[in-house]
Amino acid sequence: YVLNATKPGQISLTLTHPQGASSVDATLLDSNGNSLGTSTFSDGQETLNATVGSAGSYYVQISGNQYDTYDLKAEFTEIDVSSTEIEPNNSLETADTLTFGSELRGALGSDGDDDYFKFTTDSAGLVTLSFDNPRDASSSVSALDFFRLSVEHNGEVIASQNAKASDVSFSFAAQEAGDYYLKITNPLWGYVSTDEYGITATFDATADISGLETESNDTTATADNLVFGQSITGTISYVSAGSVRDFDYYVLNATKPGQISLTLTHAQGASSVDATLLD
Repeated sequence: YVLNATKPGQISLTLTHPQGASSVDATLLDSNGNSLGTSTFSDGQETLNATVGSAGSYYVQISGNQYDTYDLKAEFTEIDVSSTEIEPNNSLETADTLTFGSELRGALGSDGDDDYFKFTTDSAGLVTLSFDNPRDASSSVSALDFFRLSVEHNGEVIASQNAKASDVSFSFAAQEAGDYYLKITNPLWGYVSTDEYGITATFDATADISGLETESNDTTATADNLVFGQSITGTISYVSAGSVRDFDYYVLNATKPGQISLTLTHAQGASSVDATLLD
């Protein structure tokens, strides 16, 4: 099916079928064949909302089982797209621009959808990301239904945070001027939340970032300096399947024989983080 949008706005699709199950799906495509999202099943029907940044032709692809029947309805709403993500933004090259101090609204369109946002600093400083989670403590969600936010710079993941059923805010040290990319996703297939979220970034060029870890510090060769008697704040940026995980290394310089004592505290209040001393 083809839809002709005469202006930027939001396309909403509703797909219903007598089977009352998720055997029929709708995918919205732009004129270049890029997927803008796939419908998700809830309360007996499939729905999809996608923001389109320009007028033009958009296509709906329907897939399902043989002999499935369905009813498809499309609606268009004119909205201010300057404050909304524009699909496709599932790569560094197509990332939406995130302006410091201004919130962008977005949603994961389907399983496998990654939303990328780009922000640029003109100096070193402290970046804080605030995520407005559509879920709260009263939401009934699977333990596997969560948002993962990760920040990339020069091909390295330098900060990350999971958001399940509450708003989250986290900061990291931007060590240099340049482009930084925020990726929002759910890496687990079948557990994606398509509810709308909000993301805001702020930047403080005057902040003291000497007490924050810097990435990449994954080896002894790239270890951050740890000064005796002073604290440093860090984050395990990622843990993936198998042995792929972030390790944070710090170097201590002892000028004489003696005892080294380490104290490690973390917000989780459990033994999920460990410190190992190496010579």
